[in-house]
Amino acid sequence: MKKIVLHPFLFALFPIIFLFAQNINIIPFSEMLLPAGVMLAATSLLLLILGAISGQFHRTGVIVSVVLAFFYSYGYWHRLIMNAPLQSKLYMGPEFILTTWSVFLMFGVILIVRKKQHFKNLTATLNIVSICLVTMSTVNIGIHYLGPRPTLRSDDPHFAEKSEGPESSRSRTLRDIYYILVDGYAGADVLGELYRYDNHDFLDFLSQRGFYVVPDGKANYCQTALCAASALNCDYIDRLMKNGYEHSADRRPLRAMIRNNFVTKFLSEKGFTTVAFSSGIGWTEMTDADFYLTPTLFLSVFQNLLINMTPLHSITKNILHNSQYDLHRDRVLFTFEKMRALPPNISPKFVFAHIIAPHPPFVFDEHGEKIEPRTSFSFDDGSHYKRRVDASQEVYIQKYRSQLKFINQLLISTINGILDRYETPPIIILQSDHGPGSQLNWESVKSTNLKERFSILNAYYLPEGGNSRLHDRITPVNTFRVVLNHYFGMTFDMLGDESYFSVWSFPYRFINVTSRIKESGP
Repeated sequence: MKKIVLHPFLFALFPIIFLFAQNINIIPFSEMLLPAGVMLAATSLLLLILGAISGQFHRTGVIVSVVLAFFYSYGYWHRLIMNAPLQSKLYMGPEFILTTWSVFLMFGVILIVRKKQHFKNLTATLNIVSICLVTMSTVNIGIHYLGPRPTLRSDDPHFAEKSEGPESSRSRTLRDIYYILVDGYAGADVLGELYRYDNHDFLDFLSQRGFYVVPDGKANYCQTALCAASALNCDYIDRLMKNGYEHSADRRPLRAMIRNNFVTKFLSEKGFTTVAFSSGIGWTEMTDADFYLTPTLFLSVFQNLLINMTPLHSITKNILHNSQYDLHRDRVLFTFEKMRALPPNISPKFVFAHIIAPHPPFVFDEHGEKIEPRTSFSFDDGSHYKRRVDASQEVYIQKYRSQLKFINQLLISTINGILDRYETPPIIILQSDHGPGSQLNWESVKSTNLKERFSILNAYYLPEGGNSRLHDRITPVNTFRVVLNHYFGMTFDMLGDESYFSVWSFPYRFINVTSRIKESGP
């Protein structure tokens, strides 16, 4: 153990494995592989270079482990200074934080270089410590994967009633279908009452272009993965899963429901091509779509979490001038730009675009100018957002309102761009998964403004009489039941339009709040 310099490789892996273990319910295992490979390669290269220079591999190993310890602890150092009492007066910005961190790192390395003792005993100690750390996290991951977890039903009982009716003239016309999911977009009532914003100009635009705007749009769930899985499978989550899911926090079944959803499988059998845009959130990434469109440079949720632990987020922002917020901003703009430019002659196609806006992070002002938050990048909302950003409800409302105004501009140009390109009008579903979260408490239904969280934008462009099948309280769970019935001659029954709250810790413990939403409010 004294001869083998093993600890730098294990210290390079440990934070990655530990972070994955802490987020195992929402992060797929595959997202850990690339960062692990990169860090192992970087550690090997650093060991070879420094070892060749010094010729003392035990000392070099200690230096590399110290560098790794500083590298992964930078995020904590950054948060500590940014939250310091004197921060608001002195404004110790990212450049100051990066500089002081670099000075301490150099001081630590110099101490090791000047130390004359032999490092074989320390190497053995560090090897044992690193092995223990990696083993503990690995065991936790193994227990999670080998233990019981919620599973999906395979008998498809929720569609036992399906049947195909007589072919009609409209069902022979295969129209392109656009499903645009704008995350956290509130309905007009909440925008007016809580956000002090009159959204009628945008809603009037939709109506003039032929959309049916549900006047009292309500979400079925308060969490994105639940909402998307339910809408794309045309059913409620508890009917899609086997028993025993109530006590689980494992969201992997929801990811599977979204990737292998009923709607895309049904349309694929009818000859549709699936076009999916990268969302930035793992559970709505349909990477196995026929065409998966993403910006050249993008980061996953896990990669963002990992970068927030290191100085890379400060380096990319202040030196490369391309922060994590820039990448998110580019993804939003990319999705709108490419969606309105999709060629209508490649048909029929099903286009799925989950856009994380006006949901936090707030990166646009009302004119589309960029906003650069001072905190580390995250998709947090509600009480998670307030705890990390330390923002008041009023600040949330102001930033949300500004971002929504710009998203409205992008939606108008995109919808015009889509409709103006088609001779045979497509189907467009413009919908939010859930409402915003200025008064959302992720662990308490009593402390949450249910009206705000469940109020959504829900608008349909259904040519050839499709709007006649809609009603003023339709919810997303019935969206594609209407579409498939009207345009494909199916005879799906409509489900009851209900809303369910669940806390973040236990996403499957559903509380029916349908009747309570009206009582909750600003």
